[in-house]
Amino acid sequence: MSMTPELQASFVKFGLSEEVRKFFEDNGVADMEDFALMAPKEDDIDSKIVQKIDPKIAAAKDIKTSIAIAKLWRACRRSLDVTDKVKSSGDDGDLEIGLDDPTKTSLLTAWTNRHNFVLSDARLLIDTLQGRLYRDVTSSKPRFPVLFLEQLRYLGSLERKTHVALLIKPGENAKGQMVIADVVSGNFELFTRARALMTTVAYVSIHKPHWFAYEDAEFVTEKLLIFINQEFSGQRPPLSFYVNAWAYTMQRWSEAVRTNTATLSSVVRATSGWEHLWTMWQPSANAPAESPPVFAAPDNRELWAEVERMRKLASQYQGERDRALRAQHTPAHVAQPKQQQETDGNREGGGGGQRRAARRGGKGGKGAGREGGFSDRNDKRKGNQQGGGNKTRR
Repeated sequence: MSMTPELQASFVKFGLSEEVRKFFEDNGVADMEDFALMAPKEDDIDSKIVQKIDPKIAAAKDIKTSIAIAKLWRACRRSLDVTDKVKSSGDDGDLEIGLDDPTKTSLLTAWTNRHNFVLSDARLLIDTLQGRLYRDVTSSKPRFPVLFLEQLRYLGSLERKTHVALLIKPGENAKGQMVIADVVSGNFELFTRARALMTTVAYVSIHKPHWFAYEDAEFVTEKLLIFINQEFSGQRPPLSFYVNAWAYTMQRWSEAVRTNTATLSSVVRATSGWEHLWTMWQPSANAPAESPPVFAAPDNRELWAEVERMRKLASQYQGERDRALRAQHTPAHVAQPKQQQETDGNREGGGGGQRRAARRGGKGGKGAGREGGFSDRNDKRKGNQQGGGNKTRR
């Protein structure tokens, strides 16, 4: 029996040589549980494990090898304790236990080698849900847990929304339990959470692609995207309809995997058993003829109005700044343009009008107004014209 990728990654992590790993593999140590059961307690590691290594192996008697085997045994024991706790409780929904480092390294390496790309945080669930799905998928009889949309949180989530639920078990006192729950706010968020779940299942099943592969996850998510964009007589179902459809679909998938010993891949691709749950909505006669699309464009009228106001304000400030710069660089003996002078006079409260009246009055001579001076010359010119006319008539 070949050694599991998780145990192989653990040997590499703790620095054990390939000869030591091959020795344990040849002697039937296939997984982390087998290695943990070789010694019932930590004091027996040397006698039950280290001394059993073939002395022909060069690194068998090294102190470094003894320390590495002790670290490996502890890691395997922790993994075994988590599995036992899950089996005793029947459900590990409240266990905050994620993947250990060797398992993370093994999954990431296998995924990269198979698909040649790395998944983003929006395509994976949080570490604790990854741990739960991994334990269900890799158990002796694989399971698929029923996870509601409110329990699904992305790996890159920045906040943790919790509430206290009353937990009652037969024969035990009632107690409060912290439950992680993020309310789904829209149809598209439902799609992204479902996509993250199916991608995470494919990620933790990378060593068992026949059970569920990335191609199966893409098949399911494309189906869900079609369902949440469908219309019935010009109307779209409410969010509550899709939340209920998801819950019933998860229940059907989990039951099919548990009772029929079928792979999750074959269950999700048998769409006749679950897609009708997403298409059985009946439109209401009182609802409007058309309903808003799932991907409605946001109303940006207030934003555009604010942008226009700021544009006008910036233009006004720029004009005042330009006038101030021109005033600083204009010499004192250079007269300002006539229009600018009138503007300055008006700004001083009417002073421009008084100066114009003074200029009109000062042109006709000393003590006379401008209009008066021109009046005398006009009278003389008129008299000469009249006198000339009389001489001609004589």
